[in-house]
Amino acid sequence: MDDLNKYLLTTSIAGLMIFNISHATNQSIKLVMDNRPPFHYSHNNKLVGPAIKALKCAFKRMSQAYNINIASWSRAQHYVKIGHADGFFAASHNDARDKYATLTHPFVDQYWSWFTLTSRNISKK
Repeated sequence: MDDLNKYLLTTSIAGLMIFNISHATNQSIKLVMDNRPPFHYSHNNKLVGPAIKALKCAFKRMSQAYNINIASWSRAQHYVKIGHADGFFAASHNDARDKYATLTHPFVDQYWSWFTLTSRNISKK
């Protein structure tokens, strides 16, 4: 598989990552994440969560080497912006990030809900 096809496969399978690279290479892709349980986090010095599981599957299928470092969310984004890392995850669309990175297709569904104290009688509308 040539580099362009690896890049296109990366963007179609591994979504919600933001990359600041023009194409994949035979080199290891440097990714940065924050701890965001239950989606992706470090537990007993091991990266776990459904986003990690999906990421491992996608990169294995592409035979693409990668490494993941943990940083604060703002630092993860900054590392990509300055070229210290190739991508960060998981993220949503943001106009500011569009200036230096490309949002890919989602690779893990998220369903967010608000919970409130029952006694507060806050409407669900």
